[in-house]
Amino acid sequence: MRWTELTIQSSYLAGEAVGAIMQDAAGGFTIRNTSQGVILHAWLPGDESLNPSIDALRERFAAFPAELLEEGVPTIELSWVDEENWAESWKSHWRAVRLGRRIVVKPSWQPWPPEDQPDAAQSDDIIVELDPGMAFGTGAHATTALCLAALEDFIAPGMEIADLGCGSGILTIAALKLGAKSVLSIDTDILAVEATARNCEINSVAGCTVLQQEGLSDTHQQFDLIVGNISQKIIKLEALLAPERLKPGGIFITSGYYIGYEEDIVEALRNAGFEVIRTIERDMWSCVIGRKKG
Repeated sequence: MRWTELTIQSSYLAGEAVGAIMQDAAGGFTIRNTSQGVILHAWLPGDESLNPSIDALRERFAAFPAELLEEGVPTIELSWVDEENWAESWKSHWRAVRLGRRIVVKPSWQPWPPEDQPDAAQSDDIIVELDPGMAFGTGAHATTALCLAALEDFIAPGMEIADLGCGSGILTIAALKLGAKSVLSIDTDILAVEATARNCEINSVAGCTVLQQEGLSDTHQQFDLIVGNISQKIIKLEALLAPERLKPGGIFITSGYYIGYEEDIVEALRNAGFEVIRTIERDMWSCVIGRKKG
């Protein structure tokens, strides 16, 4: 059997929407930021369903709201991958990346520092090794970097933390390596739950509990910090529950939405009783951080 590799070029604005569609259509993808936008790679079976699938993707991209298409409709290029190379093909698109001041996210199969960058390492680097499988992000997305930078600033040793939408477990592992006592990692996708558990094992971190559930509604624990790298809509819903799930003075780190939408998140957090203490931006994306009053 042959597989088709899709190379999708998109603007920053449309990148999240493209990723959401590819998660449904292909079950997985890799994403890489460039100076011109984002490049996604995904894989589909090269059978009779291929052409209708590609046509449907192009139609869905063209139907994006006008504000997402200011820099043009995302494009798709195709190439063939033999089945024996398919499982390894996506790995060629990913290298180690420094996110935040100290945190380096790298493939489990690559050394750090890279052989061609021997001076890239720092003495206090925190290494997050990742084997995400084809279904989850590799950490290069700007919202992940924003959340990691915030975790570096706000985590103190011994904290109890919740990670909403844990994906491949990058934020969970980083939090534990930064000194958190425990992390409750939550995702609605069982594949994400399995990936986070696997990556916690790869990184030899203790204190992680991974659950498949909708969000904070199914837990009654109180945390020192909650991080949610999820959609704008879900953040607004979770903001209603977050004050009850945070200790006095607890921190709520949110990302997953574009610059320009942070005012909506700021309003939601304030209405829920948070003091908004920081807003940061990177590559068209925003991160809003609130502190529970008291």
